[in-house]
Amino acid sequence: EVARGVAAVADAGAAAEVARGVAAAPVMYALVSGAEYITHRWFQHSDGDVLKKAYEAVTGSPSRHPAGSLMRGGGHIEHHAETLDDMSLKTDPRWLESAPCGVLDDSGDTWRGTAFNYEVFGAMCAQLSVMSLPVLCGVLGYSPGEALAIAVQCTALHCLVWNSLHPAMHGLPEVPIGDGPPSELLAAFRESAYYKWLYANHEGHHVMGGAVNYNVCAPLWDHLLGTYKSEEEWRPRAKLPDRDTPRDPYAEGEYVALRAAAEARKVLQEERELAAASGEAPLKAAEAAKAAVVERGGGVLLGGTGGRRLGRAAGEERTLHALWRRLPVFVVSPARDGAVCSQPQRVSVA
Repeated sequence: EVARGVAAVADAGAAAEVARGVAAAPVMYALVSGAEYITHRWFQHSDGDVLKKAYEAVTGSPSRHPAGSLMRGGGHIEHHAETLDDMSLKTDPRWLESAPCGVLDDSGDTWRGTAFNYEVFGAMCAQLSVMSLPVLCGVLGYSPGEALAIAVQCTALHCLVWNSLHPAMHGLPEVPIGDGPPSELLAAFRESAYYKWLYANHEGHHVMGGAVNYNVCAPLWDHLLGTYKSEEEWRPRAKLPDRDTPRDPYAEGEYVALRAAAEARKVLQEERELAAASGEAPLKAAEAAKAAVVERGGGVLLGGTGGRRLGRAAGEERTLHALWRRLPVFVVSPARDGAVCSQPQRVSVA
């Protein structure tokens, strides 16, 4: 009898644990969705005003930022200004000379405010822990340690989905494990129905000027708070750039290549103008332009048609190709650390 009683208690305990886990899953999804929504709508799109005032009230010190506030949504306002409706990033001369572009350039962030690094991951863990502990401990009966572990795991999954979706959709490099939750870990899911829905949903967020579809990876709160817009509602408003072929939704290396070409065109134009003024031969002017690109941008000169070794990126030697008519080819990497895109690119700078 005693043995049967012990077994019955054990079975009841196991069943209760399973029921608690089943209940925790939708609760945590709702909280992750809420945390994402709150951060995206009232921090990243507030231009930092709410958090700036809170910071100053708690610390008694003014917050600082090169463009006005230390807490300007992590460059998110500038990211919206930089993004075209097909999700590619601007590289036209007017934009590259603008103040918002300067903010993103000066940040030193390879992913231009689109990726979660480990510092952001830590802040998100803290946010979700504060939001979830009362429910997990007070309602579902988890210990504080168990609740913290659940919050960290859910945040990690959220960041992995975000990094595998967001930077790549804007043509930026993959996020390596040394810089943040690695984007390639879930990259295989980009062709899934779930990711395709997330992609289109975030397109709508940009097309509608950041006023709707604040959930990026965990849709729910947009529907609850009335800020969701379907693709049928936002798609007709999209103003897509003219292209000969459709854009690859995940065009890895796109921004690096376009930025390199834009910088090269700028230097070429300057050198052409100098050559015209001095009467230099076109080929000599092109050689001078190549030298100027290397000197100004800290990039790497490529000669002939094959391209020379560019050093190491992610532990492997990479080659970047450019083609400018029949003259010797060259390219410059805009990244401060000399990193280049992970796939060879053909960049026309004519």
